[in-house]
Amino acid sequence: MEDYIHSEELKISVNCNLKVDFDTKNKMIYLCPGKSQYFTINVPKCCGDVTIKYTGCYQSKGICGNLGIYHIVQSGIIVETYCKLDTRKKDILNFTAIDDCTKECYDFVVVFSCNSCHCCY
Repeated sequence: MEDYIHSEELKISVNCNLKVDFDTKNKMIYLCPGKSQYFTINVPKCCGDVTIKYTGCYQSKGICGNLGIYHIVQSGIIVETYCKLDTRKKDILNFTAIDDCTKECYDFVVVFSCNSCHCCY
């Protein structure tokens, strides 16, 4: 991914009634060439809010990765995927989740890839 100047702190605020999944299993998100895709955030929590912050560099045009351009929005991630994808390349976005009640932090990554067997043409 290209380096960009971090012009503002990006964060996603999640209400306690929403569900955020902090699963420890290795999960890959597969992208389809030339398609825009939207991935929401889920938080399983019974009280209080969770704030999720993107910890990488971001500019107004989005995050330019190997597979597409990523936009962090209030409830998830929108990806404008490039038309030609290299199945050997990956994009990794780093986040920190902060429990607003306990102030505990959890760092996690979201990994994007292209696998022709999983693509939705």
